[in-house]
Amino acid sequence: MKDYDPLFVFSDKTEKCGYFNKEFRIVIPPQFFVGDPFSEGLAAVHRESESLWGYIDKKGEFVIPDEFVECSPFCDGRSWVLRKYGGGWEIIDKTGRTVGPLRFRYPFRNFSEGLAVAKTEQQGKEGFVGRDGNWALPPEYERADSFAEGLAPVRVRGKWGFIDRNGEFRISPLYDYARCFSDGLACVNIGGRPLSSFGYPKGGRWGFVDQTGKIIIEPCYSDFSDFHEGYAKVRVPVSEPKRDDVNPSPFRRFCRSVLAGLGLTDDSYRRRSLERYRYGYIDKTGRMAIGPEFCRAERFSEGLAAVSVYEDWDTSIMGYINRAGELTIPAKYETASEFRNGLAKVTSEKYNYIFYIDKTGKMVWPPYYNFYDNF
Repeated sequence: MKDYDPLFVFSDKTEKCGYFNKEFRIVIPPQFFVGDPFSEGLAAVHRESESLWGYIDKKGEFVIPDEFVECSPFCDGRSWVLRKYGGGWEIIDKTGRTVGPLRFRYPFRNFSEGLAVAKTEQQGKEGFVGRDGNWALPPEYERADSFAEGLAPVRVRGKWGFIDRNGEFRISPLYDYARCFSDGLACVNIGGRPLSSFGYPKGGRWGFVDQTGKIIIEPCYSDFSDFHEGYAKVRVPVSEPKRDDVNPSPFRRFCRSVLAGLGLTDDSYRRRSLERYRYGYIDKTGRMAIGPEFCRAERFSEGLAAVSVYEDWDTSIMGYINRAGELTIPAKYETASEFRNGLAKVTSEKYNYIFYIDKTGKMVWPPYYNFYDNF
């Protein structure tokens, strides 16, 4: 949900965090050791390096005292907090009041559609807790993920399917992994092996299903992102290193000009290692809407996506493309976040700091440094 009165976190020369608004005026002066982004009108902060977390409002005033060793952002009017290490996680509302009698082993996900995945110390399986702090769906799943668009992926007997809010399977557990629904489609894995206790698979192929369980995009990709704004990133293999020296594409010519400006060469080892796979973007029919040109790619947000045009062990050059695949913000950043409320955080070697840019690529806030910045 878009915040129509957004505040953005920054740091001053003393590395204290404050917040500015969309008119680029400081609303909350720098005073916190760490400040998280605002969510539902509140932001988690702590004052000094050894202090506890609390929540402030958009005036910078503490509305929930700083008394937590860990906490999460507010979602659906609820937050997870931990008062002491070794204790159980609990749920609070926006007044700081503890909700419900249960204490949980770990808050696996934030609240979404009024429910959150949780596990207690006594029960080894996962279930869904409601906003009242009680079990809405009892802990009977090996693994579970958040509700989105009315369904949630869960694992039983080693396979993933999707349940509704009543706990009924709407899509049978047939898959080796499953992600939450986004833009009407969910990514599923076939043939992968669990990589860890969290169940994320190694290997296999990824495709997409709709809410009836029908396969819309056949599982054929080795890496992916969820659909967002109509596009999903996918990784495709390149059987041989691309050799377009005779007639290089405009995009390749641009890449080479960037590399030349940085004093980098395009040696064959780097080309072989980097061009074995490339990222592109598919639409919801499975058509490759933006060709696989990128070493790295992030999801679209507010019409733009961060992509890397070159990367080796110690160099990453990122810029932003539009939905036509055009590089609208030149590739010159070491790291680049997605756009939120019209701004994105980026870093560059030139400044060695974090700074904000707008959708034209213009720097709109002076560079700053903070090791703990939630980038």
